[in-house]
This record gives sequence, C-alpha cells and structure tokens, in this order.
Amino acid sequence: MKKLIAFLSLLAFSCIVWGQTQTVHAQDLTTLMLHKRIYRDARLANVEQWEYDNHGQEVIQSDHSFGLNGANFDVYDASDFYAKAKTDGETEAEFAQRLAQLDRKSAEALAKAHDLPTVANLKTATVNGEDGVASLNVPTYSGDHYAAYLLIETSVDADTLVNVDLTKKAAPMYLRLGHTSQTTLNPVHLYPKNVGYVRDPFFFKWGKQLDGTTKRLKGVTFALYRVDETGKKLYLDSAPVFDLKNNWIATTEPMNNVQVAKFISDEHGLVDSGERFLPAGTYYFEELQALKGYAKASKPVEVIVPATWYDDDGHFLPVTINGEAMDETLSGVVKESTIQKGHPRVYNTQLQPSTTPKPSTPAQSLPSTSLPSMGAAMSWLAVIIGLIMMIAALRWLNKKRSL
Repeated sequence: MKKLIAFLSLLAFSCIVWGQTQTVHAQDLTTLMLHKRIYRDARLANVEQWEYDNHGQEVIQSDHSFGLNGANFDVYDASDFYAKAKTDGETEAEFAQRLAQLDRKSAEALAKAHDLPTVANLKTATVNGEDGVASLNVPTYSGDHYAAYLLIETSVDADTLVNVDLTKKAAPMYLRLGHTSQTTLNPVHLYPKNVGYVRDPFFFKWGKQLDGTTKRLKGVTFALYRVDETGKKLYLDSAPVFDLKNNWIATTEPMNNVQVAKFISDEHGLVDSGERFLPAGTYYFEELQALKGYAKASKPVEVIVPATWYDDDGHFLPVTINGEAMDETLSGVVKESTIQKGHPRVYNTQLQPSTTPKPSTPAQSLPSTSLPSMGAAMSWLAVIIGLIMMIAALRWLNKKRSL
C-alpha cells in the first residue's frame, strides 16, 4: 500500500512539473521581425551576396535593395513537419535546403498537402521610419522542442505601384528557433528578398508616305500617363527614380509642364521609356507634338504590363503595345535586332503638300521698240519747221545788211 501511495505521489508530482513546464513553454514567445527587401533585375549582376548571413541579428543595409511595403506573408508552424523529416533520417540542413529550392507555388502546395497549421498572415509596412517591416510573436516551443516555422511570400498589394516578380529569388524561409546562435535571440531578424523586374515599354514611330512607302520618324514627342480609379489622367513625373517607384502628376497641359517626362523618338523612330519601371497595369503614350508635315495621332498608344514574366504554365507574358508583343530584355536595353525590325510600330500619316498659290511678280517695264505715235510726230515736225524759218530769217537779215 505504501508503495502504491508513493508511486501515485510521484506520478502526481511528475504531472505537476510537466504541466508547469508546458505552461512556461506556452507563455514563452519569440518576436520575428521581417525586413522585406527588393532589387531590380538589372542590378543583380552587382549583388555579390544575395542572402544575408546574419544568424537572426539585425543588419545595416548597405546594398542597392530597398524596403517594400505591402508584401504579404503566410506563416506556418512546421514543427511536426520537421520532426517527421528528422525521424525519416533527413538532417536539418537537408530539410532547410529542400524547402529553399521550392518556388512560391510549390511551397504553398506543400503547406496545403501536409496540412501545416497557419500561424498568421503578415503585411509589411513602415515601422520606425523603415519600409518593408512586419513583426509577429510566435511560441518559442512546440511541445518539449524548439518550434519551427515556414514563411511564404504570397503576394504584393497592387497599390504599391512596384513590379515584383514572386517567381525569382522569393524562396520560402524555414526557421527553427533555438538553432545555433538564435538560442538567445529575441527578436529574430529575417530578411526575405526578391526582384522588382524591369518592364520598359518601347515602340517605333513610322510615317506613312503619300507614295505608299514608310519611313522612320525622328523627333515626335510623347508623354506617358495612367488613369486612376476616379478616371483622372496622371502623367509620369520626370523626377529621377531610385526605388522602382514612379511619381505621377495631374496636368491639363502636359506639353508645357516641365515636370512631365517627355519621350522623343530617335533616329531609328524608337520611343524608349528610359528604363522606367512600370508595375502591372494599363498605360498610354500620348502624342504631344507630331513631326512637321505629318498628322498628329488622335489616339494614344496603349501599353499593357502583365503582373509577372511567366504564367502558371511557364509561358512568357510580354508587354504589349496596341496589342502587339514587345521583344524585351531583362536589362531594359533594346536589342540591335529589334531596332532593325522596328516593331512594335505606331504610324503617322504624311499630309498633302500645301496648294496655296504663289504671289504674282510685278511685270518689269521694257524699253519700247514701236514707232512714235501721230501726236509725237506732229510735235517733232513743228520743231523742224520752226528751225528752218529761223535759219531763213537770219540769212535774209545778213543779205540785207550787205546791200
């Protein structure tokens, strides 16, 4: 009987201790601090180290990335998922590498297939003057072990006005608390990154000649605008852009407004957006000034920018100009072969030459070669007769004196 009482007492004590341990673990929280960073494609060649090897510590940003607000993340509890992988003989390094190699859609499918519990949905914002920050308090432990989490970036809000490619460099992030130096870290700083891809619309300005031929037109002036939700036209600002975000202004005189960015066709007829980075949406090039001798276009040039480079089936999604696909590159530089082809094309029609009559030139007076008129002849005859009579009179006087 005493042994039974002692056993029950020990069992009760163990249960109390276990319950207290579980209570302490349940109340032990770790703060995850996300710092969402973004690059543009053309700058990736200059990025020596894509991942921050910060071991959960806060780092000072010194690269060409910038914080992005409006990025959405799903946070999953991967503790049981990792525990099973470990039981199956997979090391944690192998497990983390397997997850890191997944793209966004594959990671979402994995979380659904393994029924990973959703911990929270996060959205990055400006915190203490830093863009792209989100924080979350999560349990440090799962049972008697440190908890593991999987973070997947799912989307970027459309009103961020930044093109973000979630298919590139946007690998899911696996984190197990208490791993190496993270044992005593609280908060844990994470730096998910991805790419703001370059979508630089361009087209070629051509003239339709009166004789039926075509030629490239140099010197045609355009402005780029979009239409907001109220129907107002907003023109692209000419101010330089450093963070992939464009400024847009409202004006009724875009040609005379120095703040409006102007795009002028070059000797190839090329109208290039100058590596301005447009988010997904519809835009318009408005012709502000036509070339002399050509009719000004009455309709704007429609530009449609897709949300990503590729669709779900891996098919390339080009930017279209009036429905015609662009032959674009990641760098934003128009290829020589594209210049030679001169597509997509936008035409102006040559005007008929002016038919205004030339002013008449006054006729110059020429010396007359005709005979004198009758009046002029009679005058000359009278003069001759008068001279003869004077000579005769003089001779008569002289003769009389000599007598």
